[in-house]
Amino acid sequence: MKRIDTDAAFDLLLESLEKLTPRTDDAKRVARIIKRLQNLRKREWAPIRNRLMAKSGNARGKNLPAGARTPQKAFYLPLLKVLNAAGGSLKAAEAIRQTGTKIPLNDFDKEPLRSGEVRWKNTVRFARNELVILGLMEKGASGMWIITKAGQDYLKKQQLTQ
Repeated sequence: MKRIDTDAAFDLLLESLEKLTPRTDDAKRVARIIKRLQNLRKREWAPIRNRLMAKSGNARGKNLPAGARTPQKAFYLPLLKVLNAAGGSLKAAEAIRQTGTKIPLNDFDKEPLRSGEVRWKNTVRFARNELVILGLMEKGASGMWIITKAGQDYLKKQQLTQ
């Protein structure tokens, strides 16, 4: 039986809903649906998926050789620069696309993951999460990536030291 990639299916559904331009009276309903899907994925489906993958021996893919992929931290500055240049915010997909043009990517970075997403794009998503934790980006509305004042200050500081 063909394996269905649920992570990619959730991503596709969420991105499709985020791209909708609903009428004003439906915008709140669509936002609630998106939030419920995100909660369903995180709280209910993820534990089941993890158990199934652990049973099948597919909990983790093949490990890459040390240093094979571009480190997550290498994406921090390019991502912040992209957001700053765009006026402070961009849709996630556009921020990822533009960040990918600002950093040299090796062959490992360009390989698809089990989810179907290319490795470097996934790494940019993880870099974004870390930047949110560091306070350099806002958690923001679903689908929008936003640089914070602290992120802008960090960029200025980096430009002065280069």
